[in-house]
Amino acid sequence: MSKKRILFIHPDLGIGGAERLVVDAAVGLQQRGHTVTVYTSHCDQRHCFDEARDGLDSGLLLFVIS
Repeated sequence: MSKKRILFIHPDLGIGGAERLVVDAAVGLQQRGHTVTVYTSHCDQRHCFDEARDGLDSGLLLFVIS
């Protein structure tokens, strides 16, 4: 399988069901060797999933657009 560049756009990466799905999908795809980028307008590091908080350390590209 060829490696892809994948972009997720989600308005808020706080703690919630939709956010968990986005984070799980992004991490899973990244673990399969794809380059994953997430754009969001809000990500409070005190109120988000560990994978979102630590995203840059794990190779996940996370951009907060304000």
